[in-house]
Order: sequence, then C-alpha cells, then structure tokens
Amino acid sequence: MSVALESPSTAVGEVLMSDPEARKVYAEKAQQQVAQELQEFQADVAEIKRIMQPWEPISVGARYLQNRMEGLVPTLKSFFDRAQGLAAKAAGSRTAAEQLKRDMGWYTKNKDAKALVKLTLTDLPAQLDRGMLYTERTLLGEVRQTDEDFFQTYLNAGRPPMRVYRGDGRGVNRNTLNNYVRQAIAAEGTPDVSFFGVVQHIESSSNKNGMVSTTTDRAQAMSWALDGKKFGLLYTFDVSRYIDTIAMLRLRNFKHRFPAQLEILVPTQIPVSAFVSVELYDANNRAAPIAVA
Repeated sequence: MSVALESPSTAVGEVLMSDPEARKVYAEKAQQQVAQELQEFQADVAEIKRIMQPWEPISVGARYLQNRMEGLVPTLKSFFDRAQGLAAKAAGSRTAAEQLKRDMGWYTKNKDAKALVKLTLTDLPAQLDRGMLYTERTLLGEVRQTDEDFFQTYLNAGRPPMRVYRGDGRGVNRNTLNNYVRQAIAAEGTPDVSFFGVVQHIESSSNKNGMVSTTTDRAQAMSWALDGKKFGLLYTFDVSRYIDTIAMLRLRNFKHRFPAQLEILVPTQIPVSAFVSVELYDANNRAAPIAVA
C-alpha cells in the first residue's frame, strides 16, 4: 500500500492551500497516490474474483466476507472517480484541493473501505478451504488450488520407508529373468505429478499421470501380474517417496473410488535402489516363483 499523504495542521494547511506553488506540489503528489491506491484496489478486487470463480458453492463464512467486500466496491469506485477528478483540478482550485485532502483522509482511515478488502483477500482462501472440507468431494472438477498446495507439502514431507509390490505380465515369458538387469521403472503417460493427477489416476488406471502404481497388498500385485497372462513378474520395493492414496485423499475429504486396492503411487519413477526382488511366476503354479532376480 502506498504511503498516505501527510495531513498538515490547520495553520500550515491554510498556507498550503492558498499558495499556488505549494498547492501544485500537493496536487502532483495527490495524483500519484490516487493512481497507486486505485491500481492496488483494482488488483485486489480482481484477485478476489479470481479466487472466488472456481468455488461453488462456498462456505457461509466466505460468502459473508465476499458480500461485505462487494457491498463496498461501488462506494470505493465512486471515491476513486471523484478523487481522480479532484486531483486533476487541485493545482488550480483551492476548493478542489481541500475537498481532495478531506476525501483522502477518509479513505486512509476508513477500515471498512480499505482494510476489509485486504482482509477478504487474506482470509478468503482459508475460509473456502475449510468450508470445502466439510463435504466429501467426488469429481475431478472439484479439485482446487488449495489441494495442489497441500499436495506439494505432502509430497515433499519425509516419511518412513514402505514395502510395496507391483505386478506386471506385459511381454513376460518363462525366460524373462535370464540375464535380467534391474532398471528404474519410469512412470508412463503425462508427467502430471499433482493432486489432480492422483484423483484422475484413481478414477481410471489408464491415466498414468507421472506416477507408478504399486500396492501394499502382495496378493493383489500377484493377481495383476497374472491377469489373463501365462507368466508374470512380481516386484518388491522399499520406497521412501510415495503417495498413500487412501490417507492423502482422506485428509482432503476426497472420495477414493477403489480403496480396497491399497494403492501407493510413486512419483516419476521407482529407482533401482528401491528394488528388493523381482520374481517370475507361472499362472498355473503360484506357490513358488520360477526364478528370482
């Protein structure tokens, strides 16, 4: 916020307003301040509208803040229109300069006029976020920026290593592990490591979204490896950077469509250092692996 013009004492003010040169200097400063205040006000209102745009319905608390702020917008717009006109006339008119000084004093001291806009801009995202979390969400279109902010914090937080499994039967045959060399398993699809990407992946496993799918359930991984296949590979990993889809979506009150899968997503890739073992199984005999690498 720009620095407010000083309000001169009554005696000094009389001299200021009666002296053409002093009044000219005052008018130039006033024009700059009005322009700066207007630019900031417009930017704040635009940002509030941008924040509000994707949130429907919004919480009662957020709606109250929004309504109070929007109720002031016509008053503030009228003030700026008048102030700009007075500032343009102030150099040549003592009456205009005095009126401008009074108006600017009102604006800089009026908490409901200026501070509430700032309060709304500061509090609105938190209000909206709290209101949103009261109700379970189910749709991709309900993902918000606050979810993405949360996701980045979640993703980068340290957590203990977790043992996970992955089954894959694509292109696997009895000799797949002969001369096998472990290589990092890269995520398929678009490199979309985001909250939106997690929700989209949960909706359909065909959406890879820059994350490798694993599970904490060994039996399920085995089932995926041999689903319609003669042979399949069962991978075992110890991962330290991962997304526990059930826990993470629960924290954001977002419905998990397939919680029984106990899915753990690994962003970007599973490095070679995370490998514990790779086992080759025959669909006709799952009791023991044919080979282990």
